[in-house]
Amino acid sequence: MAKGRTPAGSHRSICVDEILTILAPCPGEVGLDATLGYGGHSERLLARLLPGGRLFAVDVDPIELPRAEARLRARALERTLS
Repeated sequence: MAKGRTPAGSHRSICVDEILTILAPCPGEVGLDATLGYGGHSERLLARLLPGGRLFAVDVDPIELPRAEARLRARALERTLS
């Protein structure tokens, strides 16, 4: 891991705080993550867009895309209900 190689399933998002500072997303806005991957950046972005906002996220990985989508939809529902 010190060399940048992480075992499968243990993705670590980097520069998330820096990206959110630059983008400064607010509730009700629309966001885009063009490299969804595991969804680490999207999860934090979505938290800033809710309530009322929308997140569009895309990826070319046919295996991870539906997993990340399901995870993010569940998080959005949790935030909406709480």
